[in-house]
Amino acid sequence: MVDLATRCMMGHKLKDLGYTTGLWTLSESSGLPYCGEKKRSWSPLFKGSVTAVGQPFTGRSTVYAIKAPVFSFQKLRKVEPSLGPEMKSTGEIMGIDSTYESALYKAFLAAGINFKGDGAVCLTVRDLDKTFAIEIGKRLVANGRKVVATPGTAEALKQAGVDCESVGKIQSGSPNLLDLIMDGGVSLMINTPSLTETSESEAAQIRRACIETGVPCVTSIDTATALVRALEIYDDPSKSTCKRLDEYFALA
Repeated sequence: MVDLATRCMMGHKLKDLGYTTGLWTLSESSGLPYCGEKKRSWSPLFKGSVTAVGQPFTGRSTVYAIKAPVFSFQKLRKVEPSLGPEMKSTGEIMGIDSTYESALYKAFLAAGINFKGDGAVCLTVRDLDKTFAIEIGKRLVANGRKVVATPGTAEALKQAGVDCESVGKIQSGSPNLLDLIMDGGVSLMINTPSLTETSESEAAQIRRACIETGVPCVTSIDTATALVRALEIYDDPSKSTCKRLDEYFALA
């Protein structure tokens, strides 16, 4: 570690030294069990193929394991729920299933991220995240869910052909997004504010209102992108499985 740190201080980059993040990424939606590489031993850095620790991988893996942090903002009144570099989670949970989407669903559900009632999904994101918001909006609409967004996000969605309804920002006066949340018209909030003082101030009010009303609030575009992959399982939880751990780890 000292050697690597010294090299980085001298201007070298880890990727040029042959190091990667160690994080496994899903290239496409599966719906089917992941078939990992053969003859690979299990490693904490390899998230695709999972077998018993230390044993060679000789067959097909049928396990996805997704770990998610758990927060207790609802128990802490008047506390800003936005995330930063400091640790705010009060625990972790893990969702395990034979498909990526089902494991995601279990992890989100156990972390308290679930659609509240039949209200709309609200998107209000910074400019850098609008491209991702368009894909999220498309998936939500295709899933039969109503989408509302603040003016800037709504314009980007509509230009991309996503059916959505525009709702005013707090600064524009009533009726606005805050009113919609307090009236129970929002089932899930996706909020990634820009770093301006006004935007962050409104975002803090929005997130706090979500906490007070029990509306799940996602503040990371990566989390929101993962969430919409599990929409089908949210609609029909029976598509996920409930097995003993040894059954999940049995090789096909």
